[in-house]
Amino acid sequence: MNRKTPLFDQAAVDDLFAGLLAPLGASLDEYHRLGLGSSLDPASPLRQWADLARTWEQELLVQWKIRQDQGMEALTSYQRRWLHQNLRAENGVFAQWAGLQQALARWHQPVGRAWAAQPWQSCLLWHLVDAASYQALSPQAGQALAAFLQSLLAQDLEHQFTSLLNLVELGAQRRLDPPVLGQFSPSLPPALADLCQTLLAGGEAWPLLQTYWQAHASGFLGAGQRFLALTKTHLQIAPLANISFADLQGIDEQATTLRQNLTRFICGKPARHCLLWGDRGTGKTSTVHALLQEFAPQGLKLVELEGSRLAWLPALFARLGAARERFVLLVDEIQLTEEPELARMKTWLDRVPPNLLLLATSNKKDLAAPATLEQLYPWQRQLLDAQRALDDRFALKLHYPLPQFDSLKDLFRFFAQRAQQEPTEQLWLSFCQFALLHDHDHPNGRTLAQFFGV
Repeated sequence: MNRKTPLFDQAAVDDLFAGLLAPLGASLDEYHRLGLGSSLDPASPLRQWADLARTWEQELLVQWKIRQDQGMEALTSYQRRWLHQNLRAENGVFAQWAGLQQALARWHQPVGRAWAAQPWQSCLLWHLVDAASYQALSPQAGQALAAFLQSLLAQDLEHQFTSLLNLVELGAQRRLDPPVLGQFSPSLPPALADLCQTLLAGGEAWPLLQTYWQAHASGFLGAGQRFLALTKTHLQIAPLANISFADLQGIDEQATTLRQNLTRFICGKPARHCLLWGDRGTGKTSTVHALLQEFAPQGLKLVELEGSRLAWLPALFARLGAARERFVLLVDEIQLTEEPELARMKTWLDRVPPNLLLLATSNKKDLAAPATLEQLYPWQRQLLDAQRALDDRFALKLHYPLPQFDSLKDLFRFFAQRAQQEPTEQLWLSFCQFALLHDHDHPNGRTLAQFFGV
């Protein structure tokens, strides 16, 4: 007697549908209940995940309905078509998976956010630990957000996608695994690393975060001393630059003024925003790093912003102003070229939060691009006044002059001693030849550091 051998374990297929649909549906419901769809940046990996999860859920529901209404043969026929069509679709599952990978790659650039071995988990942990994620929420809403993010930590996206493809393999009879998300080697301060490991292991998020924030003030911002602004909302912990005032020469007056100003700021007294201006390579940025080395034990933190990213200032002010720490915001190589930008900058500088001190570096004292103005005409004088009004927001303007003659020779002897070399006349001539050969038209401290390799 011939018996027809069943091709599928239908109960196992039903269990696979249920096991995939339940966590996806619950996560998407909570994502929308918390209002994350409208509050997150469109380029955020969390937004990319939500789009992908919706597509997965819709596809699973379609296949489940076919399975229930028409049976396994109709399902496998649909799956054969779906796999090949979806591979080529511009907004199909595979394209959305690639979009999530690209969003995570952007998230980890230009300086990696290695909070966990897996980039998706790193992104979730960053949101979980960062106190700024909760600053506009009530405690109940904050607790719900933390629980939601931790629930996503427990979901393995690669496993979910592979399970979907395993289901499709029933009908397509073709194995196709998704590209992996990659791996990292986490490197975090010990207290932060311990917290992340506990969260990954399933410890209840909210009390753990509360305890951590009590010890480290603003969470992520309390975990580091120097930060780089990668976007208007995302900061990256960076190592301290190994620069102290003992490594700098010829800026004693500027250093004394900045120390006095920083001392007032750290003590909560009124302090003045500073513009450090002068020729390239004269130690403006190095002075700020030396200040951080000196004042970091007293709780000072440094955030660095490229001078071309001035539009991020309002978001950074809101982010840093909500923290309990005191920050120096370094705007390196600031330069304004357009009148609307000039007007916005003046408004922003009137709204600097009290726990933030602004230091800007520039090769010129006049921050606005110079214009040919005839002061005989009233409207021209008004434009000049508008340009100078921005400079007035920086109460301290410290000049870093280019070393000339004797001062350059003094700087040369200083660098020679640091390099443990005798500052002979022959070595001086070698430096002059180096500067000429490599077109250093105005030799400075940076030129000397390159010559001596220090």
